[in-house]
Amino acid sequence: MSELLNRNERPLISWKGKTFQQITSSIRKNGNPSKYTNMANNRVFKATPLKHYRREIASAYDMSHCNVRTSTRIQEFDMPNGYIVTSKKGCGLANTLDFTITSNTSDRPGLCSTSCVLSPADNARRRVRSSGNIKKQYNPANNAATYYTDNRQYLESRVKTFGQNQYNYIRQGDPTLTPGDSLSVSNVYAGNGTTNCKKYRIPMDTSFSYVWIDAGTTVTVDVSAGYYDAGDLNSILHSKLAYKGHYYIQNNSKVKVMLLNIVYNTSKRVVELQTLHTGPSDSSKYTVPTQDGNNNLVTWTVPSTNVVPQFIINNNIFQSAIGFSAGTYPSSKSSVVDVVTTSKFSPGVTSRYQPVYYKPNNPQFAQQGAVSAGALTSRVRYDSITNSSASYKKAYGTSVANALAYGVPENGYTIKDKIGYPNKCYPVFTKEGLMKNARCPPVNHF
Repeated sequence: MSELLNRNERPLISWKGKTFQQITSSIRKNGNPSKYTNMANNRVFKATPLKHYRREIASAYDMSHCNVRTSTRIQEFDMPNGYIVTSKKGCGLANTLDFTITSNTSDRPGLCSTSCVLSPADNARRRVRSSGNIKKQYNPANNAATYYTDNRQYLESRVKTFGQNQYNYIRQGDPTLTPGDSLSVSNVYAGNGTTNCKKYRIPMDTSFSYVWIDAGTTVTVDVSAGYYDAGDLNSILHSKLAYKGHYYIQNNSKVKVMLLNIVYNTSKRVVELQTLHTGPSDSSKYTVPTQDGNNNLVTWTVPSTNVVPQFIINNNIFQSAIGFSAGTYPSSKSSVVDVVTTSKFSPGVTSRYQPVYYKPNNPQFAQQGAVSAGALTSRVRYDSITNSSASYKKAYGTSVANALAYGVPENGYTIKDKIGYPNKCYPVFTKEGLMKNARCPPVNHF
């Protein structure tokens, strides 16, 4: 540091780029003038250069080698025309010159395609801090942000925070059961947060078809290129059914009932093609719409026999999306029950949520780990009362069990329970033998 004090800062030397040769002048002696045989006519009978030393830069005479003992000075680089730059090897005092040409081919036109050429000005503007204003970018596969500014956003995007796992939503099973109980082992839940599972990408436009329950009308359902899950494919199918007027209207609730569904089974990890059966008995529960989506009259009616609609999977890339081979599902149109067909191989579309299975090690209390002494005492009391009532139920009936336990059903009321039991009355006879009105003994109410 002491030797650099009060001096200009030395620039950093970049070792990237292409090196050229820097030729400087040197002291050389002229050769024998008699060797110059190729002289012009105007030089004949004129004096030739003297045989002495002079400074030259890469003289054309004797370029095969250079005197290794010849040195150079810094003044020669500083003086005008003191050196020349060449890319070819030659004689003379050769010094290396690095003009720091960039090695980024995108900054050198002609070395890469025009699509990869970047603007240094745009790159500089992109690196400038914008006071927290970040341009949002999303992943088209799952519609999630591709960049997070802090740890909290990162955890929330993956449903890993404590608050998001405080609540759960049931996806499959009995909703009346308590999560974590021994009876809710087969239930499937999902956390309280957004879904980050990626959708399946269909690279090009494709389609599939279905056969309606009338005289065999076949309708093509178009699927554009993009990202889809089972719910998106089912929505496209239902939109086509609604547009064609191929649905029922429930008489009580006026809700549209679709007979074709595409569902993803989370427990089996397969895609199900659900076809609901219909027949003459449905005419009392459902009605047929009068017009379709194009305001045309609907001509199909409730079938006279029990039938189901059919899916037609074409030989295209839609097969890998749902896991079905090309064919008709179900193969027969006649059926008295609903027909569910599962995928033959692993489908491309999957579930959009991460299933959560609540299986704690203490299912009696529906939690993970031990419980307090008070909770254990309450549980023992409850079990004792319930077991005692069960033993009394066998001997004395459900009425006694209901008085001793919780939740035991009681027998229904009879007519005597509603109006009560009347008091006994007896007739009164006089001395003459005449019978008077019957008298009932008074009832004392305590």
